[in-house]
Amino acid sequence: NERPLTQKSNYGIEPVNNTIFGLNSNFSTEIPFLTRLANKLPNIDTDVPSNLSLRGEVAFLQPNSPKNADFQGETTT
Repeated sequence: NERPLTQKSNYGIEPVNNTIFGLNSNFSTEIPFLTRLANKLPNIDTDVPSNLSLRGEVAFLQPNSPKNADFQGETTT
């Protein structure tokens, strides 16, 4: 969360009140079916388990102006 230090703003610099939301996720599992499928290929014989791993990340920035700055609730650019 980002907020201005003072209620005053200099020319060319606008106060901000940005909020960032984020989510990270990891998923991992063993899939013995893939090991058995690989063993059916010619010249391949393995006993190491197969793994499936998924990773994801999502982020969102919500721009806003501070309540004490008189911009009628709008963020200017």
